Amino acid sequence: LIPVGIFAWIAFSLPSIMVNYSYVLNVLSDPLGYGWDIFGTAHVSFNPFHPEIVPLIQGLLLLTGLYFGINRVYLSLTGLIAEPSKRKKTILLPALFALAVVNIFLKLYLG
Repeated sequence: LIPVGIFAWIAFSLPSIMVNYSYVLNVLSDPLGYGWDIFGTAHVSFNPFHPEIVPLIQGLLLLTGLYFGINRVYLSLTGLIAEPSKRKKTILLPALFALAVVNIFLKLYLG
C-alpha cells in the first residue's frame, strides 16, 4: 500500500502545483512584495497550466500507484511462495483492498 499512498499524495498535491505554478516566477522576482523586478518576471500574467487535464493526470497517477503496489507485493512474495498460483491467491485480498482504496480516491478526485 505504500506506493498507493505515495501516488495518492502526488495526485492530491498536483492541482495546487499545476494551477499556481506561474506565481513562482512572480515571487522569485519580487520575494518581499516591495515592487522589485530582480529577474524581470514580476509582471508575468497569471496563466494556469491546463486545469482541465488535472483530473486525467490524477487518475493516471492513482492507477500507476495501484499497479506498482500490487506488483511490489507479488514480487516480494516470490522468495516466500514458489508456486505462482498460491502467490496470486495470497495477494488477492490485499490487492482488492488497494483497489477499493484507489476507487475511493478516484471518486474523490474525479467527482
